[in-house]
Amino acid sequence: MSRMSVLVVLASAAALAAGSAYGASLNVKPGLWETTTQSQVSGMPPIPPEDLARMPPEARARMQAAMQSSMNAMNKARTVKYCVSQDEINKGFAAEEARHGNSENCQRMVVSSSANAQTVHLTCTGDGETTTGTINIVAANPETVSGAFDFDVSGHGNSMKMHSTLSSHWLSADCGAIKPGHASVQ
Repeated sequence: MSRMSVLVVLASAAALAAGSAYGASLNVKPGLWETTTQSQVSGMPPIPPEDLARMPPEARARMQAAMQSSMNAMNKARTVKYCVSQDEINKGFAAEEARHGNSENCQRMVVSSSANAQTVHLTCTGDGETTTGTINIVAANPETVSGAFDFDVSGHGNSMKMHSTLSSHWLSADCGAIKPGHASVQ
């Protein structure tokens, strides 16, 4: 899964688990949620020039075609079912950091937080790349969440932008086979 795809899934999951570690918890129900994201991606992913220089022209063409195909796929709507526990709601982004182990490479700053809205700024660095972004989430009611997030990835002379919108709705208190903190991409 590409770095941008990972960011989409993390931001979608974090939208439901944005919580009291940084202020008021979003007023949402624990359980099984379905989130649909729609993204627009532009630019080129940051690839080290030395990696490109080592590739034969045919391999470079295949890689560029694969990257274009991946970017086209990201521009399509994606639906994920995600199980959110009450503990995740309470811990919010702190739970995301602990689960994905990237807190030393990613800094999150909650700009504002309340029971029905949260704005978070994200900065990640590593491998010659920098990713910055803003996540805005609104909980219209305990069973409905919407939001948008914008990410910029730059490095190695290239940059890529992604804007995504998300719409989430609560399905049930029972997550079935999906364990808390996990997603099922459809």
